[in-house]
Amino acid sequence: MKNLITITCFLLGMQYGVLAQIHTYSTFCSRAFDILKVDDGFLVTGFANCDFMVLKTDENGDSIWQKNYPLEAIVPPEFNQFWGLFAMPDDNFLATGSSDNGVGFIMKFTGTGDTIWTKALPYNIQGESFYYTPDGKLWLAGQTNHNTENGGIMADASLIRIDYANGNVLSQTTYFNALYQSYFYHSQALKIKPVSTQDGYIILGNYNTNGFGRFSGGTYIIRTTLQGDSLWTKKTFRTNSGNGATAYDIELLPNDEMLVCGLGVLTKLNNHGDTIWYKTYSDEHIGDFYDITPHTNGYIVAGSPSIIKIDTSGSILWYQDYPFINKITKVVVLPDNSLMLLGNSNYKFYLIKTDSTGYYQGLGTHSTSTVPISVYPNPAANTLSINHQNLPTAQTVEVYNLTGQLVLQQNLQQNNTTISVAGLQVGVYMLQIKAGNTLAQQKVVVWR
Repeated sequence: MKNLITITCFLLGMQYGVLAQIHTYSTFCSRAFDILKVDDGFLVTGFANCDFMVLKTDENGDSIWQKNYPLEAIVPPEFNQFWGLFAMPDDNFLATGSSDNGVGFIMKFTGTGDTIWTKALPYNIQGESFYYTPDGKLWLAGQTNHNTENGGIMADASLIRIDYANGNVLSQTTYFNALYQSYFYHSQALKIKPVSTQDGYIILGNYNTNGFGRFSGGTYIIRTTLQGDSLWTKKTFRTNSGNGATAYDIELLPNDEMLVCGLGVLTKLNNHGDTIWYKTYSDEHIGDFYDITPHTNGYIVAGSPSIIKIDTSGSILWYQDYPFINKITKVVVLPDNSLMLLGNSNYKFYLIKTDSTGYYQGLGTHSTSTVPISVYPNPAANTLSINHQNLPTAQTVEVYNLTGQLVLQQNLQQNNTTISVAGLQVGVYMLQIKAGNTLAQQKVVVWR
């Protein structure tokens, strides 16, 4: 067995633990939402101590510096968070975010985290996606909040044009299509992507029509001109039950076909926004989806608490589970096809470096070949019985806690093995048995 080493230290006010290729970052009130590969490492953005945050790491995910930005017009302890991160041609960076009180922000900063300018966005636009144009301007997609006559708050999908040099807003376009209007109307422009075969953009957004869930209505696509004017708008998908299916990411394919992922849904659209196929994945390992990233001969889709690789028909090529994380929100594909994953769980965020199949030492799976095992009783107080006859060449069983630490290892008997968990604390663990490239995993609960 390879030694697993846990290192815990404090750096720049942030605690982090290292387990093989896992880095856990934890402070009071912290999460991360975007990650960007830079020449000498990674930039991560989100919030820490309830303030806007940017973290710089080296190639291995070790912290180099971390800075918080208590921007003006913000009163703590609100959740002030950067959603998006973007590398610019002049080697500087942009981050956008918003506060709980509806103020949107955009910040330009250097590679060392020094602020060049910060702008509070007008009309309460909360931008979440950039697109930089060759003339030095930015498109920023988001939403404009406004008060209703009855004292409520509504939101319109919006696109604003920004001068990159100084952050000044040049124009604003609001999309308020009668197709989605109702008494409780909300819409959001989430992502903007350039159309490759013609001039213009595709905007992905969500809308709500019932007043109970902010984006419970469904998802839409807007096709615009280079000036941001709408050419067509189309509803895309809803869940089979008729409830809204909130989208999170879009990837443009050849011929401007589109992959869109959201809450339990993955769909492929043609270049007019019509559905080619629509899939929900009922496997227990696969939950909601937050990010789509091209990968060799397919796409990586990140979710909760898994990543899957699919082909262009939506068929799963392989999947990997990360049971100690609530959700994987971003995937960075590195030049050798290995992956850097960004995940969140209980006000902690994780950087996980894996190989090209999502595997890392300790947890995860290295192969698509998995077999069932029987573990009982579950929950268990003192002993667990394991039927592993489907893994005849396996030699050991390993048990990990939810931080990825190996807490128990035992040699296997033939077909059936009993292990003692009397020395483990009450909680949830991952039991793992490997036989070559075949793996069996089972969540187990210790309870007394």
